[in-house]
Amino acid sequence: MPPARTARLVEMGPVLAALAVHAAAHARWWLAGPAAVAVVGAALRRPRWTGRPGALAVAAVGALAGVVLSAVSPAPDSALPPALVSALTCGLIALALWHVAAGRGEAAWASAWALAALSVRLSTPPALQASLAALGVTTALALAARSGAWRSGAVGLAATAGLFTLTAAGALGLATLVRASERALLSAAAALVGPGATPRPELSVARSQRQGLDGTALYELDAPVPRLRTLLFDDFDGARWTTSEGLAAQAGLLSGGGERHATIWVLTGGEARVPVPEGLTAVGGAAVVVHAGQLVTAKDVAGRRLTLSWSDAQPPSDPPGPGTLALPEALRAELEPLAQGLLGTPPGRARADAEALAHHLSERHEYTLDVDLQGPGHPLAVLVAERRPAFCAYFASAMAALLRTRGVHARVVGGYAGGAVNPLTGRMVLRARDAHAWVEAWLPDEAQWATFDPTPWRSRDALEGRGPPSRLSQLADAVASAARRALALARHRPREALASAASSPVTWLAAGLAGAAGLWRRWSRRRRPAREATVAPPADAALARARARFEALLARCGVVARPTQTEGELLAKLSETAPRELVAPAADFVRAYQGERFRARTGRALEGPLDALERAVSARARP
Repeated sequence: MPPARTARLVEMGPVLAALAVHAAAHARWWLAGPAAVAVVGAALRRPRWTGRPGALAVAAVGALAGVVLSAVSPAPDSALPPALVSALTCGLIALALWHVAAGRGEAAWASAWALAALSVRLSTPPALQASLAALGVTTALALAARSGAWRSGAVGLAATAGLFTLTAAGALGLATLVRASERALLSAAAALVGPGATPRPELSVARSQRQGLDGTALYELDAPVPRLRTLLFDDFDGARWTTSEGLAAQAGLLSGGGERHATIWVLTGGEARVPVPEGLTAVGGAAVVVHAGQLVTAKDVAGRRLTLSWSDAQPPSDPPGPGTLALPEALRAELEPLAQGLLGTPPGRARADAEALAHHLSERHEYTLDVDLQGPGHPLAVLVAERRPAFCAYFASAMAALLRTRGVHARVVGGYAGGAVNPLTGRMVLRARDAHAWVEAWLPDEAQWATFDPTPWRSRDALEGRGPPSRLSQLADAVASAARRALALARHRPREALASAASSPVTWLAAGLAGAAGLWRRWSRRRRPAREATVAPPADAALARARARFEALLARCGVVARPTQTEGELLAKLSETAPRELVAPAADFVRAYQGERFRARTGRALEGPLDALERAVSARARP
C-alpha cells in the first residue's frame, strides 16, 4: 500500500475507534460496521468533496436518518430521549465520514470524540472499555503521524509518550464526565417523580425464565471467600421476593475486630451495595452504612480497594418476626404435602429439615439457565413435584417456601459465589455470572441464622464448562487481573491513578528505559554510515536511453556515474574538471532532460543536445 494511503488510514483510526465505542455502548454494530467500511474506503481514496454540500447540511441529513432509525430499530440505551441520542450520533457519524472524504483529519477527530462522548453509558462493559482505550491509542498515533514525532529520536519518543498519556487521560476523563452527568440526570429525574419511583430490588419466580452468562468482571479479592452477600429477601407474595422495611432500615455500627480479613477491589461503578461475607465485623476504605442482616451500602466506591473483616463465630441474633413464616395460602396448600413427602411428619428439628431439603434439591435436581415450569399448580410446586431443572433463585425460593410450611423461619439471600480463583496469585474474580442465591434458616436451638445452599453445583459447573485452568491461562489471567485493577482505578479515579503512576518506580523505570532506547538509537544512527538512496530510473524507454548515453559521454571525460547521483550532481562534478566548452552542452542536456522527464514527455527531443555534447567531447579528445 502506498505510504500516503497508509498515513491516511492511521489518521482515520480515531474515527473507527469512536464507531466501535458507539457500537459497544448501544449494540449498534449493524450501523457502525457499514460506517467503518465507508470510512476505510474514503480514507483510501484521494481527498475530494471539499465543496458543497456543507458540513451543516450533511449533519442535518444524518440526524434525520437517526430519527428514522430510532423508530425502526432498537433505541440507544441512555438517560436522554432515544430519538435525540440517535439523531445526534447519526449526525456525527455522517459528519465524520464527510470530513474523512474531504481529507480534513482534525475535523474528523473532533467529530469522533463528540460521537464517543454521546455514546458512553453509565455502565461500561469490557467491549466499551476496550473501545475507549482504542480511541485514546489511535488518537495518539494519528497525532504522532501528523506531526512526524517518531522521526526526532529521543525527543520524538518522549513526545509520542506524552501524546499517549494525554489522549488516554482524555478518554478516561470523557467516560468519567459522561457517567457523572448521566448519573446526575438520572438522580434529578428520580427526584422529580418522587422517592417512590426508585424500584426496590426483587427476585421473581415465573413459569419460564432465561438467565445469561455475563462475563463482566465486577469485583476482585486477594483471597477466596465462599459466599458474599448483597441482599436479603424476606417478603414473598408467591411471585416475587422483596426486602421488608425492617431489613432495609439502617442497623447501626459493626462490632469491629474479626480474625479473618480480605481485600476487595470494586471494578465497576453504579452499584452501592458492597458484597460482604457472613459474620461481617468491619469494612475499611470507605464510609459505609450498615443495614439489618449485616448488609452494607456505600457511596462512591467504584475503583476503590476495601478491606473486609469477619468472624466465623457469629453472635446470637434476635429472633425473627412472623413475616419470615408467611406464605400465600394457596401456595402453602400445594407445598405442604410435598414437604411432608420429602421430610415426613410431624416436623423435625429446623437444622435437620433444612439439611435434608438442601441435600435433596442439590442432588436430585439439575441446573439449567432456561427454566420451564409450565404445568398445573404453582411454579415452585411443579419444580419440586416433577424435579424440573432450574437455576439458583428457583432452588432457593423452593427451599425457603418448603421450610416455611414446616414452621421454620426462612429467607433468601442474594450475592455472589463460585468465583474463579487463580492458583498463581490466590486472587478470586467475581463476574456477573457468579451472582447467586441461597437460603438462611433460623435455628432456635442455636439462636442464629444458618446458611444452606440447595443449588446443584455439580451440574452448574458442568453447564458453565468450568475445569482446571492451564498454567498459561493462569499466567494470562494474572496479567489481566492487574490490568483490570489499574484500568478501574484510572477510569473511576483518574487523579488517584495519576498520583499512583507518578510515585511508582515502574513508571520511572519505563521512562528511563525509553530515554535510554532513544539515546542509543540516535548514537547508533550517527555511527552507522548513511545509506544512499538510489535514483529511480525513468519509466520511458527513450528517456532511459538518453540517460545511458549521457553517462557514457561523461565516462569518456573521466566522470563515472553512480546509481545514487542525479543529473545535476553529475553536471556539478563535471564542471570541477572540464572546460566551459564541455560544461555548456552538458548543462543544456540536463535542462532538456529534466524538462522532458518531469513533464511526462517521451524524451525524443533530447537527440539534439546529446549530439552537441558528443561533438564537444570528441573535439576535446582530439590532439
